[in-house]
Amino acid sequence: MHGNLSRNIKEDPSDVKQQFANISLRLHCCRYWKLTEWECENMSFPFWRLYHNTVEGASVIFKKEIVPLVESEIVLIPPYTQFSTTLNPWREVSPDEKIEGKRIATPSEVSRLGRLNMVDHLFIHFNLGIHHDSLTPGIYRFKVDENIKVILTEIKAGLISEYKNFSLKPTINVMALILQLIAKIPEEKWTNKTLDKRVIDVVSYIDNNIRQDLCNEVLASVANMSPNSFLRLFKQYTGLSIQKYVQNRRVEKALLIMHHHNKSIDEVAYLCGFCDRHHFSKIFKKVMNTSPALYRRNLTLS
Repeated sequence: MHGNLSRNIKEDPSDVKQQFANISLRLHCCRYWKLTEWECENMSFPFWRLYHNTVEGASVIFKKEIVPLVESEIVLIPPYTQFSTTLNPWREVSPDEKIEGKRIATPSEVSRLGRLNMVDHLFIHFNLGIHHDSLTPGIYRFKVDENIKVILTEIKAGLISEYKNFSLKPTINVMALILQLIAKIPEEKWTNKTLDKRVIDVVSYIDNNIRQDLCNEVLASVANMSPNSFLRLFKQYTGLSIQKYVQNRRVEKALLIMHHHNKSIDEVAYLCGFCDRHHFSKIFKKVMNTSPALYRRNLTLS
């Protein structure tokens, strides 16, 4: 009897099939800096940004609305939201971006920043996957409750003592913070819809083979469809042509590499499937309205 019972107990003892949201949380970076300059205009990125400052003085700007970064609030910015940042919201707008700062190395530094006209700045970059990276553009503000305050304190303390290698508990803290905030976003703000499995399979194939030849015929074969039928299906679900999507994903990967790794422009081009640096620069400028070299220069925090 016990043998039969064991065989009947499976991962799910019920025959009722359940479906869960496919959340693929990928962390790209989590850092705690002190900033002396943060003047950036019309930025837009393929990943989420989470910001929290204890020392007041910094702001993000979205459609002329100035959102101060304050201790009592935490901010989420979805992928492809165009926004600006500043330590002086009344400045004259300049096309020259200026970012200057460095890591906070001791807890006592934070209390002195205000007197030095500096701010502290916790920033986390992440993605949630194709299903949940599509949110109505904007600056999403959340009150820091006691639970979130505890998590923020632990994250910042951890980054001061160890900022390269995240063990299990610090990683869970970062993920818990993100997911608590994501859960507070109203349902109507999400723009994603259920994707056809064939589209999901092709999107996964593109991500895993970004350096390879991703022509229409190859991608249609992954979906086990004729090229013309697949092109119609893909555009129906994503609103983009398949090659436009591939182009965007390659530029997105290039952005992530430039933000979080020290690779040359030639290496970035190769890793993202561009035939050469010239082709990469041409496509990058078409999508981002600036060259890869200039974009990278404006990222530098010294």
